[in-house]
Amino acid sequence: MKISRTMTVLTAQVVMEFLELWESSSMGKHSASLMYPD
Repeated sequence: MKISRTMTVLTAQVVMEFLELWESSSMGKHSASLMYPD
């Protein structure tokens, strides 16, 4: 259905924006350093 497809795209965009905000935050960097020790 066109509606469900649209919702999927919108949800994906929201998730990507959230991930970008999370990565830019200090907590995101802390979690990243824990998951991917440099």
